[in-house]
Amino acid sequence: MKMRVMAILFLCAIFLTSAVSAEIIINEEPNDLYNIGDVINFPIKIAAAVDTSDFLSINLLCNGGETEIYKEYISLQAGDETGVSPNIPLLFEGERKTGACKIKTVLVEAFILSPEFEIINTVTVSVKDNDRAFIPGDYIVIEGDAIKGTGEPFSGFLKIVLDDGNETEKTTILETVKNGYFFANFSISETLKAGKYLVHIEAYQKDSADVTTNTGFVDYTISVAQVPTNLEIVLEETSVEPGTNLMVKTVLHDQSGESIASSSTITIRNSEEEIVEQTDISTNEFFELSIANNEAPLIWEITAEAGEFSVSTTFDILEKARAKIELVNKTVIVTNIGNTYYSKLIPIKIGNTTIEKNVSLDIGEDKKYVLTAPDGTYDIEIFDDDESISSAGVLLTGKVVGVEGANAGILSALRLSVIWIFVIAILGFMVVTIFKKGYQKTFFGYITKGRSKKAKKEDISSTLVTSKNP
Repeated sequence: MKMRVMAILFLCAIFLTSAVSAEIIINEEPNDLYNIGDVINFPIKIAAAVDTSDFLSINLLCNGGETEIYKEYISLQAGDETGVSPNIPLLFEGERKTGACKIKTVLVEAFILSPEFEIINTVTVSVKDNDRAFIPGDYIVIEGDAIKGTGEPFSGFLKIVLDDGNETEKTTILETVKNGYFFANFSISETLKAGKYLVHIEAYQKDSADVTTNTGFVDYTISVAQVPTNLEIVLEETSVEPGTNLMVKTVLHDQSGESIASSSTITIRNSEEEIVEQTDISTNEFFELSIANNEAPLIWEITAEAGEFSVSTTFDILEKARAKIELVNKTVIVTNIGNTYYSKLIPIKIGNTTIEKNVSLDIGEDKKYVLTAPDGTYDIEIFDDDESISSAGVLLTGKVVGVEGANAGILSALRLSVIWIFVIAILGFMVVTIFKKGYQKTFFGYITKGRSKKAKKEDISSTLVTSKNP
C-alpha cells in the first residue's frame, strides 16, 4: 500500500515538473512593515525550462483583493535565466490599502508568493515641551518630530488647530514637515476668547486624488488668560426724572468683549462738580441713586474707575412740574415740589360742580384755597396728573360754590390792619400833640407871672426916683 502511494506521488512530481516552463526565484524578501507610499525593491530571478515568451506580472494581494502593480514582457530560450528588480511603490490612486499583504509573481503557468508583510498608514508625532499659558498677542512656538510607523522620517504637511469646543473659535495654521522635523511660530489673536484650548497637531500626506494616505496626530492643552481691555458705564436711562432713581453699573470687558468680575469705584458729581455720591461696587452690579423731586434740571457727571481704567459719562435731570395737593378741612393746599415753574389747571369737584382752578407756583412755593358752597356737607374730589385726592362729607359754608385764594384774603386783612394801625397812630399823635400844647401854655404862663412880679420889686427897690405911679 505504501509503495503504491509513493509511486503515484513520484509520477505526479514528474508530470508537474515537465509542465512548468520556468522557475521564479525571489532574491530579496520584502520587509515586515511598510507605510503607504513606500517603495519595495523586489529583485527576482527567472530560469526558463523551455522557450518562454510572455508577460511577467507582479500583483499585490491585500485583504482578499488583488491589484496588478508591475508588468514586463519576458522572452527566454530554454535553459536561459534573467533577473528583474522592479521598484514597487505602495501607492494606489484613490485607495488606501493597509493590512497584511503578499506579492504574487506570475509568468505563464509559473507563479510564486512572497512572505507576508504589513502595510500601515501611521505616523508618530511628538512635540517638545513649550509654554502652555499665554495672553492675547503672545507668540506660540511649536516644534517637534514626525516619524512613520516604519521608523523612517516623515515628510509631508502639518495642520495645527486651536479649538475651544466652539466651531466659530477655531484657529487653523498650515505648515510642512521635512525629513521628520517641523517648526511653527504664530501669534495668538489679540481678540481671542479667554479659556482652555486644545492644540491639535496633525501630520499627513495626500495622493494625487487628494486622498489622505499616512497620518498621525498629537493633542495637548494651552490656556489663554482673560485680559481687561476697557471699562464701560451702563445707564438704564440717560435722562432721569426727578423723584426717580438713577440706575448705573460698570462693565469691565476683556479682549473678546466678555465681562470680567472685578471691583470698581463710581463717583457722581452735580453740575457744580461737587461730589454727590461715591461708592465702591462690583462690576455688573447696579447702583441706585435717588434724585430729589426738586433737583434742578441740569447735567450731572458719572466717573468710574477699575484698576488702570477710567471712564466718564453724563446724564440729564429732566424738568418735572409736580405739585403736592392736600385737603385740610375746607382748605386746599397746593405745593410745588417739582424742579420747575408749575402752572396748571386743577379740576376741583365740589358736589356735582367742577371748578378748574389755575394754579401758578414757583419752585417750593405753596398756595391755599378755601372751598365755599351753600351751607351743607359735600363730597370733594381734586384731580392732578400725578395724583388725585377725595374726601366725603366736608362741611362748607358760603353763598355760592367757589374756590377762593386764602392767601389773598389774609393779605387783604393784613393791608386793612396796617391802614387802621396807621390811622390810630395818627390820631394818637394828634391827641398827644394837643395835650402837650395845653400843658405847655399853663406851665409857661405861671413862670412868666412870677418872674414879672419879682422884676418889678427889684426895679422899685433899685430906683432913686420915688414915684406914686408904679
